[in-house]
This record gives sequence, C-alpha cells and structure tokens, in this order.
Amino acid sequence: MEKKQAQKPAKPAQHSKTAKSPSKQAAPAKKPKQDETHKRGGNSW
Repeated sequence: MEKKQAQKPAKPAQHSKTAKSPSKQAAPAKKPKQDETHKRGGNSW
C-alpha cells in the first residue's frame, strides 16, 4: 500500500513533463505499464 502512494505523486510530476513533449508521453506511459505487470507477476507468486 505504501508503494502505491509513492507512485501516485510521481505520476502527476511525469504528466507535467509529458505535457510539454507529446512524443515523450508514449515512452513514460509505457514504463509505468510495464512496472504494473512486473508487480502483478511478483504478487501472483
């Protein structure tokens, strides 16, 4: 639960950076998605 809270504030900070670079939005958007799948696999284990 603590890990999810730390990611919440990091998301809005990235949004500000991606808002300036539309092409960069695809890169950062893909990174968080992969992290979620990685966490799911670990949780499933």
